[in-house]
Amino acid sequence: MFYSERDAIDIYERKYSIQEIWWMDEDDRLLFAPVRRNRNRIRNIVRNAVEAIELGIPMPPIYVSEQQNGDYLVLESKDTIYSLLQFLKNNMGIEIDQDDADRRMSFYEIDHENPRLASMIMRTVVPVQIIEYRSPKYMHMLTGKFIENWTENREYAIRKIIYKDSRIELIERIREVLCKFQRTGLVRSLNEINIFYMLVIWMAYTNKVNVDEDRYITNEQYLLENAIYEMDNLRDGYIDDFVECVLHTCSRCEEIDYEKTVRIVNRRFDEKYKSIFMAIAICMNDIRGNLRELYDERSYLYSMLHDTSVTYANISRWINYLRR
Repeated sequence: MFYSERDAIDIYERKYSIQEIWWMDEDDRLLFAPVRRNRNRIRNIVRNAVEAIELGIPMPPIYVSEQQNGDYLVLESKDTIYSLLQFLKNNMGIEIDQDDADRRMSFYEIDHENPRLASMIMRTVVPVQIIEYRSPKYMHMLTGKFIENWTENREYAIRKIIYKDSRIELIERIREVLCKFQRTGLVRSLNEINIFYMLVIWMAYTNKVNVDEDRYITNEQYLLENAIYEMDNLRDGYIDDFVECVLHTCSRCEEIDYEKTVRIVNRRFDEKYKSIFMAIAICMNDIRGNLRELYDERSYLYSMLHDTSVTYANISRWINYLRR
């Protein structure tokens, strides 16, 4: 058994109609962390959902994280519920009539011209799996990531909501400070996701965060939660030192291999790898290590970084190698 009984997650199911979900949204009881999608993409999501409803295909279950005040944070990755709610608010129209594909109808128009379809949409039942508030927050993240296979952007957006009562906003402040310097293109390319993982690894490197029980050393979400809570205790001087290390390391990286550094900067499809690469570079720079080894594709260190799980076990392995 990997976890103790106190770590077991509490989930229960309720079934809500689209109408009831709409009412909850009207009452501001639903929280979303949608990624940026253009209107055509959202329109396609709605059209596919409405077509499925017409054919009688059941809606798949969605997972929500119950907040302390009873609100629900929707953990979906495909934005189906979010897109349907945008449609119900008459923010867009979709193609309904196959004989008139150029006409887009809002929900208001459908309700007047095809009330049967409007009723089908509103009466459609959605199974909602509710993760109880009393479950540890890292278990909410574990469940959502396992079920929905989030992108890195989605995961971070949801993390900011789940841990909104902690000091996670510190990451945004650090990025603002870094952007004021704008010494290198590498510094300017660092987003909040990069800085978050870099700070977590730096905190582990400087013994500001650890995992106290062996069964958690391979649990990424558990370490990230501990780090977020420990951010409350970080002094301004510690943050200033971290910022200075980031600025100095970015300059050195560009001096060593500008072209490869640019390629890493442009790896927007893999923000986590970029974050780990930069975090290890900062640690190496701090102990006066040979940063060129980090760029050598034949080196053992380079191969180690392809495991992008930010667990305490991995961080310890990376740091122990640096200090060998």
